[in-house]
Amino acid sequence: MIKHHANFIVTKDEDGILCAADMEQGIFADGKTERELMVDIKEAVECHFDVVPEEVDSKVEIRITGLN
Repeated sequence: MIKHHANFIVTKDEDGILCAADMEQGIFADGKTERELMVDIKEAVECHFDVVPEEVDSKVEIRITGLN
C-alpha cells in the first residue's frame, strides 16, 4: 500500500556527479553512477519517511525525472 510519494529531478553537477532532489519533500541524494544514485535515493527515502528498507517499494512511490 503506497503511503508516500517522492518526485526526484536529477541533474549532473560540474564534476559529473548525479544529483537528485525532491524539493517538495526536502530529500536530496547523489552518486557517481546511476546505480550509486539509486541506492542513495532509496536510503534517503527510508530515512525521510521512516520506513525499513524492505518496505520502501511497497510504501513509497519514487518518481525520477532527468535520468537517462
